[in-house]
Formats: sequence, C-alpha cells, structure tokens
Amino acid sequence: AFTSSTTSTWDGFVIENGRLTTDQYGAGVYLRQYGTVKNSIIRNDTIMSNIGNAYGGGVYMNYGTLENCEVYGNMARYNGTSGYYAYGGGVSANYGTIVGCHIHNNQTQGYNSSNYARGGGVYAHNLVNVSGCTITNNYAYNGQGGGIYANGNNNSNRANISDCLIEKNRSGNGAGI
Repeated sequence: AFTSSTTSTWDGFVIENGRLTTDQYGAGVYLRQYGTVKNSIIRNDTIMSNIGNAYGGGVYMNYGTLENCEVYGNMARYNGTSGYYAYGGGVSANYGTIVGCHIHNNQTQGYNSSNYARGGGVYAHNLVNVSGCTITNNYAYNGQGGGIYANGNNNSNRANISDCLIEKNRSGNGAGI
C-alpha cells in the first residue's frame, strides 16, 4: 500500500506478505506526506535488499500516522556485501506519530552482523511521537535498539515515547530502547 496524499486514510485493512528486494521503503505500507493507517494489521512483509539500505519491513512513514494497528512478523534485512543498514523491522518513521499500536515479533538484520541493524520493532528518526503502544519480542540482530532505536539530532528532533510497554526485545546494544 502506498499513499502520498495528505488526506489519505487507510482504515481496517489487512496488509500482508509484501516483498521488496532493492533499496526500498516499506514492504507492507509506505506512508508519505501525512497519510494515515489505522485499525489495521500489517504482517509478514519483508525487505531483503542487496544494493542499499532497507527501511521499514512492515511500514515506512514520512510524516505519517499509524494508529491502533498490529504490526508483526515483518523484517528489514540488508543482504549485500558492503556497509548498508536495515532500519525498523516493524516500522521505520521519519517524523510522524505511532499511537495505540501493538508492534511485536519483527526484526532487522544489517550488513555483516555488526551494528548495522537498527530498531527491531521501531526505528524513530527525527521527531517521532510514540504513545500508548506495546512493543515486545522484536529483534535487532547483533544491532541496536531491539524494541526502539531513537535517532534524533537535537532536542527539537527527537523521539518522544510515552505510556508504552516495551519488553522482551533483543539486540546487541539497547534491547529495549
């Protein structure tokens, strides 16, 4: 599913089994320019890039909103031979809002099994608000941020995480956040 409209809303969908094999964004959902997905299930989607970074196995969003969704069984993986990253097995967000979601059993795998996997559950880049979510059993394979990897440059561009349950995630560094 792809949207680039500021008014697009996807409500009540099951989005599953998406596959991408290049430097891509969102094997299940790609939200661009403030789109919204709510009350939906995003599952079993995979990016297996061999030529560049992989962003959001389940969902990639740029200024989007993910609301009351279940995101599980997704993977972002870099399969190549040079130093590229896998960002957000479940969700990779560049600005945006994630609210009331259950994000579980997702994973990232990066180049050469060494810190190139970021955010097994969620990769939050710049200003991302995460609230009221359950983020469990995600895995950044030998990477960072099993549950959430928060990447912000300064106080105005940071992840805001509130009222979330973050547990039983795994990674090489920062199993929870």
